[in-house]
Amino acid sequence: MSELNPLSLVVRSDDSGTEILSAAGDIDMASSPDLVDALHSRLANGTVVADLSAVAFCDSSGLRTLVQAHRFGQSNGHALRIAAPSAALERVFELTGLHRALYVFPDVASALTG
Repeated sequence: MSELNPLSLVVRSDDSGTEILSAAGDIDMASSPDLVDALHSRLANGTVVADLSAVAFCDSSGLRTLVQAHRFGQSNGHALRIAAPSAALERVFELTGLHRALYVFPDVASALTG
């Protein structure tokens, strides 16, 4: 899938220094390693808000990436806060029960306040 809709990642910080990683495109087997690297390197140092509003597709490897990043953050005393998941991703979270296991927020502002 990523050949049709490659994953792009953009990182910025809010006024408090919390990093916001915005993902757009497909999270799949081809793009998951890039997302793992981006999330883990930031979660080692602090809480990260992942804005997933522009994610068009997410396969099981993408879900595994998000769960692993969530656990990695917790093991380092930090949180992965998922913000504004696209409708498709929100549906997958509900079907798999991940909406109960991950920190999911309706928008970036809510995720930043935790």
